[in-house]
Amino acid sequence: MRHIFSFGLILLLASGCSYKLGFSERGIPGGYENVAVPVFANATVEAGTEVYFTNAIILELERSKLARIVSKDLAQVTLDGTIVSIIYSGENPLLGTNTYFPAGVVPPTLGYRIYAKVNMALRRNYDQKLLWKSEFLGERTYNAPVIGTSGL
Repeated sequence: MRHIFSFGLILLLASGCSYKLGFSERGIPGGYENVAVPVFANATVEAGTEVYFTNAIILELERSKLARIVSKDLAQVTLDGTIVSIIYSGENPLLGTNTYFPAGVVPPTLGYRIYAKVNMALRRNYDQKLLWKSEFLGERTYNAPVIGTSGL
């Protein structure tokens, strides 16, 4: 009986503080369902990254079921993107402040950190009205390949 009372009290307090069980409804601003996603513009020198970013956003929209991806002539809105910058940084926490290496020697790197900046905008197709825009900054760390002589 005590467990039922505790559970009921938690539900009562949660409902009084505007908490909800489950997921809230999410959607495209304006309630649009059909979205066109053309290949992102690439303002960097990294050839081909526009395809990666475009495919990633299409996959996320399809996975989340926020919108149906359609061609531009069938879409209500268009999501445009521009890859503004991509920066690579080598990392090796074991080196500390020892950054001196003889000329021609590449310092060992344990991993790489990649920083990306992407601008995105959502426009209504029939009048090109800007519905939403944002700038996204992201980073990801990758381990460097390890080349050794084991197994030779």
